[in-house]
Amino acid sequence: MCVMDIHLEGIEKTSFENGDVLHLLEEISDRKISVALSLPPWMEDYWKENNAEVIKQVRKIVRIPGNVLGQQGNTHKCRKGHVCVDEWHENRCPYGGSPRKEEQRELMETGRQRLIDLIGVSPQLYVPPNHLFNHNTLEAASEMGYKFFAVKAVIPLQPYRFGNLIVIPERDLTKGQLNGAAAYIHYDEIDANKDHYREAVRRASPLDKVRPEFVNPDKIFLNNSLVLGWKVMRDVIKLPKRLKKMKASA
Repeated sequence: MCVMDIHLEGIEKTSFENGDVLHLLEEISDRKISVALSLPPWMEDYWKENNAEVIKQVRKIVRIPGNVLGQQGNTHKCRKGHVCVDEWHENRCPYGGSPRKEEQRELMETGRQRLIDLIGVSPQLYVPPNHLFNHNTLEAASEMGYKFFAVKAVIPLQPYRFGNLIVIPERDLTKGQLNGAAAYIHYDEIDANKDHYREAVRRASPLDKVRPEFVNPDKIFLNNSLVLGWKVMRDVIKLPKRLKKMKASA
């Protein structure tokens, strides 16, 4: 049994078999597969311009009993406007100066309302962009009434409770990591990872079946530190290419 969280972002035809961006959503809808669908509110115009049927299918899927709409932040971007590093970290900046709780709550409320207006359903799952968050993010999500909160599980972790939230550690489905309570995959990566996806579908379970357990706080701290460290390492690896591109465009 494993919860599957599909992050719906890119829908470029080249990422899908025969250019069919809808067939996976249609299958989920027709077969009533248990999933969470997590959307970044800022991409609303992108979906409408590239294939408005995507939104119609999402509306059907999240209304299937047991399925959940997830919210990936609001703008996805750090307010500091980074140039030399990846800016896709809205709730926590690895380089200092993360938003205060009130600022995070404002962003989260705006994103939630955008999804309600777009999908007609309130998101129950909060997914911090790039899986980067801090204590303020958790507190804000708990106070705002989200039921679930997704974190990236670099090491095996069981679901645990924080305030009113059930925190769901997600393993990376593209690596075949189905040995946890949940796994995530980006929608446009599914066709390239069909075997792992089919196994996840076979095991799929609704989020409301997840039961939180006690998890050692030191283990939680270690996991979150590894997520943060991996983000910084990735920025360092990509820095020469970014600088070269900046120099070429100067």
